[in-house]
Amino acid sequence: MKAANISLMLGSALMAYQALSAAAQPTSHTKYSYFPVQGSSLPELHRNMVSHGPNANGVRGYGVTAAMPGRQMSVEACKRNGDYQFGIEFVIQLPKAANPAALSAAEQALWNRFVQFVKKHEEVHRSIWMNCAVKYEQKLQASAVQNCASGQAKVTRLWSEMLAACGPKQTAFDAAQRGVLKAHPFMIRVAQKLPYRG
Repeated sequence: MKAANISLMLGSALMAYQALSAAAQPTSHTKYSYFPVQGSSLPELHRNMVSHGPNANGVRGYGVTAAMPGRQMSVEACKRNGDYQFGIEFVIQLPKAANPAALSAAEQALWNRFVQFVKKHEEVHRSIWMNCAVKYEQKLQASAVQNCASGQAKVTRLWSEMLAACGPKQTAFDAAQRGVLKAHPFMIRVAQKLPYRG
């Protein structure tokens, strides 16, 4: 099944999960990983992220959220548990300064603030996926599969449907957050192309 990548080129504002149906609640697991960002100033860090940051759908991002089918959506898990359950495995990639000691204390504080901003943004992407997944968990449970092998085709179809339905919501969120990103103190400082001493 196809994985989905969404990049943060934009925005913040942590969204809460919408209320999940108690009878049909998808599961999730999140792993955080970090990619090194080279630079001894805020503008250099930014340039390095733009040039070498993680690639999501052909776009370099400050962070990336990958969404993949959960292990409980495999034939093996179905045979073990007696049924399928809709679930998503997330890998969220975040930036990490390779040499933070090269930054002034004020620059480090602004960089750390930006990294937290990226983390919150990516967690919104995760929330959007999980909110979408509720509908597809309900569809999955609405008609019990005859057997695990034949049911895999239904699971694969529902996953593809969710990607198609939820992808535009992810794109719309990024677009709506462009102004928030541009107004972030880190981005303002980078645009000024000056060392930051506080």
